[in-house]
This record gives sequence, C-alpha cells and structure tokens, in this order.
Amino acid sequence: MIGKYMYDCYDNDEKPLGIFFEDGTKELLEHHPDVKYVKGMDAVTRLPIWHKLREDGLFSYEPKENNHYDEQNWSYSDFI
Repeated sequence: MIGKYMYDCYDNDEKPLGIFFEDGTKELLEHHPDVKYVKGMDAVTRLPIWHKLREDGLFSYEPKENNHYDEQNWSYSDFI
C-alpha cells in the first residue's frame, strides 16, 4: 500500500461510500465508478473541503447539503 493515496469517497447524492486507497484519480474511477466526490481536510484551517472527482484530478466543489454534520464547527481535538 506504499505510494497509494487515501480517498474519503461519496456518491452523486453526497452519501458516503467509504475510504479507498488508490494510486490516483484515474485508478479510483476505474475501480469505483460510482465515486463522484472526495472529501479532505484543509492543512491550515483543518476544515473539511470537498472536491469533484474527474479522471484528470480533483476540482473544488461546494456540497449541496449545507450541514454535513455541522462540519464547520469540528476540530481535530474532538476526535482524540
């Protein structure tokens, strides 16, 4: 698994599909074609950020659902 990226994946309705490990976005789409969005964390603010998945990379995306578990109010320390 060395050299693979971790993707927190969501379908077209922004429902979680799980976490997958792949070499890149092209491989992620080949193995999991129902993945449409990927969620990550901003390195500076630690806030969740969403990306639309395409074969040539990840692109900024604003989620349809506004709350998503009230993501703007959580911090890393909430989970340790």
